[in-house]
Amino acid sequence: MNTTENEETLAKLDRDSKATKPLVDMGLALDKLRNNRDFIKLIVDGYLKDEAVRLVHLKADPNMDSPAHQAAIDRDISAIGVLNQYFNLVDSRARIAGKQMNDIEETRAELLNEQV
Repeated sequence: MNTTENEETLAKLDRDSKATKPLVDMGLALDKLRNNRDFIKLIVDGYLKDEAVRLVHLKADPNMDSPAHQAAIDRDISAIGVLNQYFNLVDSRARIAGKQMNDIEETRAELLNEQV
């Protein structure tokens, strides 16, 4: 590869790296949250687990059998699933982006070694 092609490839790798970094950063932020005691207490245990159980039990409560109550409960159960799905999506994108960042760095190192 000639110098001009190397420079163009390095520039593309820089652009790709800049585009990928926010996804990696989101994954790191999620990891920090998942290891935070307050997040675990409030969101993981309190909302994603305990609130989900409470809502499932509430669905079977005879006082909550009206269509409006059932619809509200279903909406709230769905919200829990959507939040959990979002966390999984962030995690998945971050893992893919992390692999891409490693590939970018390997390619960059190879190109720089060729220039020497």
